[in-house]
Amino acid sequence: MDYKKTERLTLEHMNNPQRGDRFTENFNFWVYVWDISKDGAITTHEANPPCELPRDAKLRTYKNTAEFRKRFAYGEHMPGKFWVLFVDTSDYHA
Repeated sequence: MDYKKTERLTLEHMNNPQRGDRFTENFNFWVYVWDISKDGAITTHEANPPCELPRDAKLRTYKNTAEFRKRFAYGEHMPGKFWVLFVDTSDYHA
């Protein structure tokens, strides 16, 4: 895995999340962007493995991209860094 590329993709998808984006924290925690409303609210499914979506996931809604980013950011001491990493984008609704 090219960690620099993964960090760059993570930042891109945190700045502009899309329905179907999937993030992980060392494969022990998963975040799936389930929906983005017209007003910009982001709904996620968040789960620890083994997880069968949507049954095992906690449904969360963030008001906007800033709130979504804040949830997963390391904080002010590491700007632009997140404790989850982007994995891929797919249609998890199927």
